[in-house]
Amino acid sequence: MSGDHDYRWIAEAYVSAFNGRDLERLAALFTETVSLRDWSLDVHGREAVLQANRDMFAATESIEASILKSVVEDRTVVLELVIVVNRTERLAVVDVLEFDASGRLLAIRAYKS
Repeated sequence: MSGDHDYRWIAEAYVSAFNGRDLERLAALFTETVSLRDWSLDVHGREAVLQANRDMFAATESIEASILKSVVEDRTVVLELVIVVNRTERLAVVDVLEFDASGRLLAIRAYKS
């Protein structure tokens, strides 16, 4: 592990904040220059990433991610997830989370499998 940070724990905190739709907790985990890319969007900057999450939460009745597996390599955590949208749609997703030296998220890349 790089530095004194438990990147797996921070990744789990990110998923917990996401599941709780907690934009304040998410904001605290992001760098100012965080980026989010998935199969339908590519946004850069804390406010843009928060807005993307705000829009996703507004468009769904419920959304919950469950971690199936996590792998840590230096400042990167790869999460295999199942995301359940509106209690019916199941998505298999891999998130690649990159952190800075302070333990805050620099990049979130999500891939549907």
